[in-house]
Amino acid sequence: MDISVRQLVAFLTVANLRSFTATAKVMHLTQSGVSALIRELEERSGVKLFDRTSHSVRLSRAGEDFLPYAQRAVEHVRAAERCTADLRDHRAGQVRVAGAPLIACTLLPQMMSAFAIAHPTVRVQLVDVPMSELQTMVGRSDVDLGLGPERGFDADVSGAPLFTTPVSVICPPGHRFASRVATWCEVRDEPVIVVGQEMIDHIAFEFGGARFTVALVVNHISTALGLAAVGRGVVLAGPFIAQLASAYGLVICPLGEPVLNRKMMVYQHGTRALSPAAEVFKRFMMQFVRDNDPNAVATSAEAPSQAAVRHAVPARRRRTSGRPAAAAPSMSCP
Repeated sequence: MDISVRQLVAFLTVANLRSFTATAKVMHLTQSGVSALIRELEERSGVKLFDRTSHSVRLSRAGEDFLPYAQRAVEHVRAAERCTADLRDHRAGQVRVAGAPLIACTLLPQMMSAFAIAHPTVRVQLVDVPMSELQTMVGRSDVDLGLGPERGFDADVSGAPLFTTPVSVICPPGHRFASRVATWCEVRDEPVIVVGQEMIDHIAFEFGGARFTVALVVNHISTALGLAAVGRGVVLAGPFIAQLASAYGLVICPLGEPVLNRKMMVYQHGTRALSPAAEVFKRFMMQFVRDNDPNAVATSAEAPSQAAVRHAVPARRRRTSGRPAAAAPSMSCP
């Protein structure tokens, strides 16, 4: 049985107005057109839905039983139409975003909060994952978008730069690095608390296999910062986590000679189009970092500004694609 929405609307309108003539006017049809819709509905349903006389039309017993079902069917169709219109116009929808550890607990919640104010009917769900799993989730379409540091792209994954952040030292305010710009040669002999071994591997790769003293390898940035706060080592990360670091009583100290700028990326499936809601959230994030510098750090006498070190030490040219660059020469340290 093939019943159309138009037939159901004609049935409900006739039942409400009890007139084919009035229904025709409301639906902008001829009276014969309304009669044809009702006749087709009765033929396809196999029951007589109206009792007609020359002066009146009213629901039959079968029509009365059918009425609530027709009402619910039309309501569901109208709701589906509203939903698709909201999705098209970015007024509703759901976005699943995977965030690597550092960005998932710092910048991403700020962007989600601002987005919720601008688009209150679009729901953003955050999944915090290790960077080693982020592209896998994007490639499997478990999430719409992924945010994390630049890596070579997996199959079926593409990406675009979100912002660039200089790798910095995070340490207590009394640390020897706190009052000046540190160098990578100094960091080489400093105990470093690493969030995931793959992070230190990628930093070392940038400098042609530079060696680091890894004190501890942990899974969460909160653990690393807690350990740094009690003097177990320093943490290497971008200044965009300054607010979180300050909660542990830590300061952000620039690294120079050379400055290593790392790209934070937005990853998405390489061949599947984003949903309208995911597309508008991606555009929102791009605009958010243009309007709000993620690396802005309140400077103090104890922590030189990132701007100062960028002017003092020329930044090394970074790669612009998602492919690994050729290894740079090793650092020459005394």
